[in-house]
Amino acid sequence: MKVSSIAEKVITLISNVLFAAMFLVVVLQVIGRYVMRNPFIWTEELARFLYVWLIFFGSATLIKGYEHITIDFLPRKLSSQGQKIYKVVIDVLAFVFVLLMVLGGIKMMRNSGNARLPSNPNIKLAYMYLSMVVGSLLSMLFLCENIVKNLMALRKKGDS
Repeated sequence: MKVSSIAEKVITLISNVLFAAMFLVVVLQVIGRYVMRNPFIWTEELARFLYVWLIFFGSATLIKGYEHITIDFLPRKLSSQGQKIYKVVIDVLAFVFVLLMVLGGIKMMRNSGNARLPSNPNIKLAYMYLSMVVGSLLSMLFLCENIVKNLMALRKKGDS
């Protein structure tokens, strides 16, 4: 089994857990606010924290299957070979962008120091930025796989 397929299954599992936790926190927030008339002060911040993690994990899985939003006007005009070259170029550019996100996330983690979430003092702000680093590293893994796959398809076509 490939590393990327194992990573995708783990990401899907973690994403489902994050979504379920976020859903429960929001339900608790609604119950506290409208039923008990005494809102919990920490639920909104925790839901936002879980949402950020969910976004970065989800974006990585979208990159793997080319399911992210794209403008496909140019690639539809290209030949099959041109589309593969286009995908390689786009994936390399995306890889550079995601690498910059990893470096920026590490910098943000360092800059946040020991800052904690205001209503959840047990959670460091650096953990929020960690989601950016982890999600971006996973995106880089999937981008590398896509680049190699498309280069091999180009090479195979060139050998024929």
